[in-house]
Amino acid sequence: MTHIYRNLHPSEAYALLEADESGEGYWTFAGLIYDPLDQAVYRLAAPVVVDVDEHGNLSIPLPTLDYYPWEVAVWTDPVDQDDVTLLVEGPIIEDNLWELCLPDAPVLLGELGIIDADTHWPEWAAAIRRCTAAFAVEDLGEILAALGFHPPTTNFVPAWKSGLYVLHLADDRYYVGQSVNLPARLAAHRRIYPDLHAVSLLKLRANQAELDLREQETIQILELQGFPLLNIVHASITHQSSPFDDLITPDAQQRWLANPLDLDHGVRPPVSPEQRMKQVRKLKRLQQRPDADRLIACWRTYLAHCIPRPAATEPAYWSISCLPSTNISTSPRLACFNINVMEMFVVGYFKEDPRLLWAFLNVSMKGFNEMYAQPGQFEAAHPEASFEPSNYEAAGHDQLRLMVDGLDQLEWLIADPGVQYAARLLNLHLMRKRTNLYARYHCYDVADLLLADA
Repeated sequence: MTHIYRNLHPSEAYALLEADESGEGYWTFAGLIYDPLDQAVYRLAAPVVVDVDEHGNLSIPLPTLDYYPWEVAVWTDPVDQDDVTLLVEGPIIEDNLWELCLPDAPVLLGELGIIDADTHWPEWAAAIRRCTAAFAVEDLGEILAALGFHPPTTNFVPAWKSGLYVLHLADDRYYVGQSVNLPARLAAHRRIYPDLHAVSLLKLRANQAELDLREQETIQILELQGFPLLNIVHASITHQSSPFDDLITPDAQQRWLANPLDLDHGVRPPVSPEQRMKQVRKLKRLQQRPDADRLIACWRTYLAHCIPRPAATEPAYWSISCLPSTNISTSPRLACFNINVMEMFVVGYFKEDPRLLWAFLNVSMKGFNEMYAQPGQFEAAHPEASFEPSNYEAAGHDQLRLMVDGLDQLEWLIADPGVQYAARLLNLHLMRKRTNLYARYHCYDVADLLLADA
C-alpha cells in the first residue's frame, strides 16, 4: 500500500466518524485529492478510509498494482478528532490548513466497498485499468488484448514503425521488446530466432518514456502470470540459456537452492599480485574496529549460505568491497557485496557514532513470501527489522530490501534460514543474467577470510 499524504476541499469532501458499539470508529471521506507531485486533482466518488497515525497525521491508503481489486479497508482504531487536520485543494501553504471537524448533520456516503475504476478514475487510472483487466484473465491472447496488443500474426512487417512487440517462440517462450523501427527490429529477430513463429504488436507513438513504461508493464504482467520470458532487463528470471549454467548446472543450482551445503565451494581462480594490491590496506583499517571479527563472521555466513560455489564464482559473479567510498560523507559503508549490477548486502555505520551499525540486504520477494507466509511472521521473528520494496532494474519485480540497525540485529537476521533462502533465490537469478560489474573493486584480503574454510 502506498500512503499518500494529500488534501481535500471542504466543500466537496466530507469526513464522518462512524462508531460501532465499542465506541471505536474510523474516518471516511469522498471528494477531491490534490496531488502536488503531479499538480493534479483526482476525484474519489466512493468513500475511503483515512488512516491516522500515532502523531495524528492523516494518510490515504491507495492500492498499487500489487493489490486488486480496490477494496477499502475498515479503520477500527479510535481517532481523536482534535489531533488531525486535512489540507485543502490547491498549493499546500500555511494559509490553507483546515481542521477536520464532524459535519453538523450526518452525511450519507454509502457503504465502504470497491471503487469503480472506470467511473471514478479517468485518465489517471488508464495503466491500472489495463493491468486490472490483464490480471483478471489467464489466456495469453486475452492478457495481451487487455494491454492493447493486436492478435498474434505471422506478418512481421507492420504498417507502423513505433511500438511494442511480443515474440512467440517454440517451447512456449516469449520475448517482449520495443522499437521505433519495428520492421527492421523484427527482421533482425527472425535471423536470431529461427523458431520465431508469430508476433503480437502494439502501436505506440515514438515517445521513449511511454515505450519504456509499457514495455516494463508488459514484462511484469506476463512474468507474474507465469509466462517464461527470454528478457533479461526488467524480468526477474530469464529463461535464456546462460554461461552461468556451464559453471553450475541447472540441476545443481536447484539442489543448492534447497540446501546450500549440498554444493562445494569450488576452486578460486588465479589473481595477479597487482590486482590484490589495489585493496590491500583496507582490511587492516577495517580490523581496527572492535567488532571486526563479528562483522567478518556475518559476511562469512552470507557467503556460505547465499552465494553458490563462492570460490569458483569469485569475482566474476560476486565481489565484496571493503570501506567503499559510496556515500562516505553521509552514510559511510564498511563493506558491500555486489552481484550483477546490484548491491546485495551492505553494512555501514552512523557518522555521528561509528560504533552503531546499519545494514540492508536485498532478497527475493517471492522467496520471502514463501518463507514468511503468515501475516506478522517476519515481524515476530525480527521485531527490530523493517522491509520495503526495492527498485533495481536488474532484478525486475521480484525484490525486497530488509533493513536493520545494530550488529546484534544483523547477526540474528543473517542467520535466519528464511532470509538466507530469499537471498539465495535473488542472487541466483541475477547471476544467471550476467557477470559482476563491480569485480574490479573486489577486496581479495577480505575474501581470503571469508573463504578460509572453503
